[in-house]
Amino acid sequence: MDAAAHANQIAFLALMAERCGGAVDRHDGTVTVTLAHPFPFFNALLVEGDVGDPGAALEHAREFFTAHDRPEWSVFARPTGEDEGIEAAMKAAGLAVINPNYREMARSEPIEPPPLAPEIALREVESDEERAAFWRLCGEAYASLNFPAEVFHGCEPLLHPPVTACLAWLDGKAVGGALVGLLEDVGFVGWVAASPEARGKGVGAAVTAWVTNRTLADGAEFASLQASPMGLPVYERLGYETLFDYRVWRYSARGQT
Repeated sequence: MDAAAHANQIAFLALMAERCGGAVDRHDGTVTVTLAHPFPFFNALLVEGDVGDPGAALEHAREFFTAHDRPEWSVFARPTGEDEGIEAAMKAAGLAVINPNYREMARSEPIEPPPLAPEIALREVESDEERAAFWRLCGEAYASLNFPAEVFHGCEPLLHPPVTACLAWLDGKAVGGALVGLLEDVGFVGWVAASPEARGKGVGAAVTAWVTNRTLADGAEFASLQASPMGLPVYERLGYETLFDYRVWRYSARGQT
């Protein structure tokens, strides 16, 4: 399950890059992805196979990101041994882990939909207006995690098959949402969001349950997600279980971060 979840993460990041104005490069067992914004979280290196020369792979990634004017980017490394070479290369470059606990979680059984206030309605995203509303919501919600709102500009093309999403509506405003993409036989659950005024009302749990159940119904072997500290308690209450914690490294052409 660990390997399938990691492959699912790579497949989703690659699809997001391809549909949202970015680029994907595969080299010597690694994948590098960049989106249309320089925010380091949106520009990443991951290992997907055997890396022959980790130092050379890291240098290739640096050249790729430099060519795309991305002076800062992230490396998502698993603690299960496969990524030791890349981590050693990062350490040799004088860089450090900035987040040792970026949690990968999974759920293989449907979730009983949690209670939700009757004035809040959940609907699948279907129109261009709703796709735009989804990303506006993400810009609002992820500001609390220091994401610039503009990182989501131009992401509307992502919300087409094999990706779908739902939104929670209150008084004509989208106050919660999540997306899911069935990739590599695994459902990638991502961009779970709740607007500040809707937090504590069960919106995050409701949209997570909706996309989880949707992808399992569509044939996913399991649903997979990466948890922020804010979302972790919600996912645990819904029965998501930890697979492993990515260690997130940060490369900066401006010097060590």
